[in-house]
Amino acid sequence: MRLIVCLIMVLPLHQDGVSISLIVDKIIQTGSDESSIANSIIDYNCFEEWLEDFKIECDRIKAGVSPFLEFMDTSNLQNAYESGKDPKNIAYHFAKDFDPMNIS
Repeated sequence: MRLIVCLIMVLPLHQDGVSISLIVDKIIQTGSDESSIANSIIDYNCFEEWLEDFKIECDRIKAGVSPFLEFMDTSNLQNAYESGKDPKNIAYHFAKDFDPMNIS
């Protein structure tokens, strides 16, 4: 069973044939304009804190999204953190259209 989990973690996830990593990258580019970001952006001490808020917001928007994040490449989310993007805004755009039934 452990081997299967390891293999899943290195395989790219897709939703409707589109790489989840690509979807996140597109959300980061288009879904984070200044007008849609809340006035009070929190300063995060590390990426892990930022990612935790991202996961919480994903599950608030659509329950059950965050467990799937464990299997995806988070490098685009790391870039969003480093660019000072609001994790709640990114999570909103990611989770609202997320459908685990379309992941391959």
